Amino acid sequence: MKARIVDLAEVKKTPEEREVEELLGKLSPGKAIEITLTGGETPKRVARLYREAARRLRKGIRIETLERGAKLLVYLKVDAQDDDDD
Repeated sequence: MKARIVDLAEVKKTPEEREVEELLGKLSPGKAIEITLTGGETPKRVARLYREAARRLRKGIRIETLERGAKLLVYLKVDAQDDDDD
């Protein structure tokens, strides 16, 4: 028999949620995740999945819809820096 202590939040995640978090964890400035939607997904559902995962990981993301909703582009928000020396 094998036994281990696990985080309940991690156990309750779907395989999709795990995949999304893994991709967002690897995302860096200047890179993007391109998502091509298949028949069973809607852009709204996929965008929500990425936004919720980003919130859990405390990452700011932007999502763009391309090709009339057939593709989504997910990238990190870049903070605008002021160059003023006031």
